[in-house]
Amino acid sequence: MLALLPLASLGAVTIVVANARPEWGWRICFVRATILCASYMVALTELLSLVRWVTQFGLFVAWSLPLVYVSWLGNGAVRRGRSLRWPKIALPRSMGDRLLLGSILAILIATGLVAWYAPPNTFDSLTYHMSRVAHWAQNRSVGLYPTGIPRQAFMSPGAEVAVLQVYVLGQSDRLVNFVSWFAMIASLVVVSHLAKRMGAGPTGQWFGAVFAAALPMGIAQAASTMTDYVLAYWS
Repeated sequence: MLALLPLASLGAVTIVVANARPEWGWRICFVRATILCASYMVALTELLSLVRWVTQFGLFVAWSLPLVYVSWLGNGAVRRGRSLRWPKIALPRSMGDRLLLGSILAILIATGLVAWYAPPNTFDSLTYHMSRVAHWAQNRSVGLYPTGIPRQAFMSPGAEVAVLQVYVLGQSDRLVNFVSWFAMIASLVVVSHLAKRMGAGPTGQWFGAVFAAALPMGIAQAASTMTDYVLAYWS
């Protein structure tokens, strides 16, 4: 599905960063890759808006470029006798840590199912989160437009720009809830790393991730187009 192109590009960039800086560890490489992809997303959206080319084809071409670049790097590495490898992720070894991971997966699966089957239906989503996305898609630009709901014009647009990519590439709102859902996963990665930086061992890091995943407001927003989890990740 074309709507998964941004995610595929993020994976490709993560591989490049992890191979360039293996000493960082996979979590830092992932965070750095999200920063690069988010910056790229904002820049391409603004540039495409100048010529009203925020279309399925325009975004397809733009998000294909990182994949082409990584393929070129991979081909060059193979010719030099090397290969680009996915960063090594340490899985839990003890039964307790595995139970903690299972708890996280249960929450992610439950919220993921809701995100898949339930269309955006919260008050904020209907009044300005998805409304502004629909206007942008119609205008093929993120420029200002006449509206009777001022929030659509002045609220920070970062999360909705990400939703716009999925909405336009997929030509539907089927996957738009997964922007917040993915931001939840990314936030759990950061929480576990912060726990490590504070001196926690593997079990403490898993506990930190479980605590964050179990936050009631987080669970409620992870399956919608609400923007708090996206904001939490970038904070």
